[in-house]
Amino acid sequence: MKRLYPVLSMLVLFSLACSLTGLISSGEESAVPTETPPQSEKRCGDGVCDGPENANNCTEDCSAAGIPEATIPSGDNDGKLTPETEAQGKVFAQVYVEVQVSRDDGVGDCSMPPWGVDHIAGGDFNCVPPKYWYGYNLKATAFQLLQLTPAGENAWLIAGAKPGGGTYQEAAHWSDGQRVCWPTAISGQTFGFDANGRYQDDKIELTFLADPTETSDWVCDGGQAYVRETTLLLIDWAIAMSGDYTNLSATLDSRHRVAGGFYRHEFTMDTNPSPNNRDHVTVTLEFSCVEPQEAGTYTTVACPWEE
Repeated sequence: MKRLYPVLSMLVLFSLACSLTGLISSGEESAVPTETPPQSEKRCGDGVCDGPENANNCTEDCSAAGIPEATIPSGDNDGKLTPETEAQGKVFAQVYVEVQVSRDDGVGDCSMPPWGVDHIAGGDFNCVPPKYWYGYNLKATAFQLLQLTPAGENAWLIAGAKPGGGTYQEAAHWSDGQRVCWPTAISGQTFGFDANGRYQDDKIELTFLADPTETSDWVCDGGQAYVRETTLLLIDWAIAMSGDYTNLSATLDSRHRVAGGFYRHEFTMDTNPSPNNRDHVTVTLEFSCVEPQEAGTYTTVACPWEE
């Protein structure tokens, strides 16, 4: 290390000498001052790429070279992404489902699985006819915000961006008053709802996971009371959409495109032959591509495959 000091000293003196010689030969009294780097004013146009600025929302300050698409703002949010910044670069959609089921009451035969009067799996099929069917009206809605992810040429994966959910809007159950046991009340609770699928070849293919159940109170002539749990709405919902009571899936295409970024289809069916169809089902499915707004709301926009 000691041998380096003389060498460094000579280099410093040589540099100073060159600088002085340049000043004297040019006749300048002082060196040109170095340009002061721009100071951040936390706004677009201040010459500094910081805060919430990035190459997408402020190309004036943030060139594409080396600037990430989403930067973490400093200060007020303690380094956390704001909702607007967090959504940057993502493509969103939303799905809405409305299910309405009504059953005609009256005497009939024992029908077949999965339909029935009670029980979580459907009902009682091994009865001695004639069988009395209790009437009911059920209505539920479900909603979820989705995210679209590119999956190849003109293909997009569809998955939940946030947890979805559903709730019953109506639940009514009645008897003709001439039975040994009869329902006195029925209710439906909030339930889980999750959608996934993909878009490809002009088709939006969706599959839902949902667990709506009803709880009904029953009384009998002898004073006995009991509670039954059913999946009456779920069974007819699946059958109306797919024909299979275990399959909650549906497909939308250009025929169901009502406007830019908005698709709607209504499934209707009369089912449960006992012997005549006594269950009347309407399922309304809506799918739309959306864009987040500052107030935390969303507005419909063209889907990426429509652009």
